[in-house]
Amino acid sequence: MAHKFPHENWERLVSEDRRTWQDPEHLLNVLEVAPREVWADVGCGPGFFTIPVARRVKKVFAVDIQAPMLGVLQKRLQNAGVTNVEILLSGENHIPLPDRSVDGVLLVNVFHEVQDGEAFFRELVRIARRRLAIVEWKREDTPVGPPLDERLSEFAVYSFLVARGEVREVKAHDIYPYHYVLEVFLTDTPQNGRL
Repeated sequence: MAHKFPHENWERLVSEDRRTWQDPEHLLNVLEVAPREVWADVGCGPGFFTIPVARRVKKVFAVDIQAPMLGVLQKRLQNAGVTNVEILLSGENHIPLPDRSVDGVLLVNVFHEVQDGEAFFRELVRIARRRLAIVEWKREDTPVGPPLDERLSEFAVYSFLVARGEVREVKAHDIYPYHYVLEVFLTDTPQNGRL
């Protein structure tokens, strides 16, 4: 089974130290998220990215498979006065959202934890209208992060993505010291239901 981040260590995920090497604002600027958009933060955890995204867009669906993480997020949303986030408990390969219900899907430090990449990707494509943003640990030694053998190389993830018929383009953004960012644009075809 793929290793999941332990929910009892949630405070590490929202630390000020993390902001020094993975500031959410850098990603949101690069993605140019717009006020009219709806996003899903899949694998949202305690909301390190959820809250900054919510402050920029119309609505965010915060999705996670760990109920305790979502409980922490609920408290953090209340403390931050953020009201445009809907929290959803999901299965790994079943996200409780309708087809094409979000403009974009954000996945931060999630892809390397997935057991069945094909099934998971199908579910992401099902709910997304336009694009995915994948932020993953570089497959190199870094001062923080999971063991090297649990990480996926940028080349491996890129190759997986470009082999999918639903993917029109993949753009790499070099904005973080320990992570790569792949912005995935989905095809506009009748069979993908995006026309």
